Amino acid sequence: MLLDFKSLHVLILMGEDLKELPSSIGKLIHLRLVDTSSTRIENLPDSIGRLVSLQSLPYFQVGHEKGRGIVELGSLKNLKGTLEIHNLEKVCDKEDAKRAHLFQKQNLCKLKFAWSELREGDINDENVLEGLQPHPNLKSLEINGFNGRNFPLWILKMAVQDDLGGQWIGLNHLMEIRLTNCKECEEIPMLGRLPYLKRLYLHDLTHVRSLVSSFYGVDNYSTQSNSGNGVQRETITLFPMLEKLELSKMPNLIEWGEATNRALTSLPCEMIASCAASLETLALLGLSSLINFAEVFRLLPKMLRLTHLAIGDVPKFNYPPMEIGFLGSLSDLYVLPCLDSLDLASFEEFLDVLLRGVKSLRSLWLTGHDWNLSSLKMLRLWRCKKLKSLSSVSTMQKLEKEVKDCPLLEQ
Repeated sequence: MLLDFKSLHVLILMGEDLKELPSSIGKLIHLRLVDTSSTRIENLPDSIGRLVSLQSLPYFQVGHEKGRGIVELGSLKNLKGTLEIHNLEKVCDKEDAKRAHLFQKQNLCKLKFAWSELREGDINDENVLEGLQPHPNLKSLEINGFNGRNFPLWILKMAVQDDLGGQWIGLNHLMEIRLTNCKECEEIPMLGRLPYLKRLYLHDLTHVRSLVSSFYGVDNYSTQSNSGNGVQRETITLFPMLEKLELSKMPNLIEWGEATNRALTSLPCEMIASCAASLETLALLGLSSLINFAEVFRLLPKMLRLTHLAIGDVPKFNYPPMEIGFLGSLSDLYVLPCLDSLDLASFEEFLDVLLRGVKSLRSLWLTGHDWNLSSLKMLRLWRCKKLKSLSSVSTMQKLEKEVKDCPLLEQ
């Protein structure tokens, strides 16, 4: 049937009944987009490599069968936009990965590299990822399911080498980085000097114990330069454009070094201070080994654009800092099991508050002044076992409440 549409440019397939594409797709030489992400198609036919005009292939699943290897991407030189490559455990080695020629695909903006959790055989993730160097124009990079202990050098440096293996070129156009489910990884790449990085997600990195100076991309927070007046120190701005920072499920993270050579068992105060003015979202979740949250909370008044704050699974954090009251733009607060009490009297602009599993919370104060939280639209209370009362809720006529598994409150 496909051969009836030889001039077809766009092919978007949907439906769970679709499990494979006919090999005749290779004759649709005018195709520019093929999207199978909403189907059960696991492998593309070996003829996919003949579609030299193809510009968009959002989803590619590597297979062992002839013609379904990662090498098929090599001839698709015009790909642009987003490309997700799944089942990378089926790639043989670095040389096999290099045949995808990702470095030559300068119009790809977003790349996702994914390994299956249900894998068998030897782990060669480090070797394979080494061969997947993208073009330096890349704007978004996601790595999911990587099981190596160490990222390859190009990831750690956030720079790629040209095809001749010579000069290093920084990935300076990156705006988003997601490292998820890399459970064996022990070191985080150099991210602090990426000039346009806006969104950083580190999730489920269970073996990472420390983020030291290499994480910032500099050995020191300032550099020395010579002048006629002697040696001067030039301040370096770390994470200059960062707007969103999410750290979750990193239970063994105990050391977050400053950008100097000193190391602390604390949050990244210098990093957060550097990006405080632009930060819009701050999520600190599942960091059960970290201490000294007070230092980062002192920076909250500088976060004038912060609208979303999430704190959870932090046993040593048992009360909200007064500094939260200075966050005039804060509209959404999400607190997971870590509070004894909470007073929202200082937050006039809240739109949404979620308290989930805060088992020790006994009281929630919604006002303490002559005015009420008139802007608050939604209050969600889930599994707050000891919560008995809500102050002044009855005066807030437009407030929507969602109460689940709060036995003392529901009585």
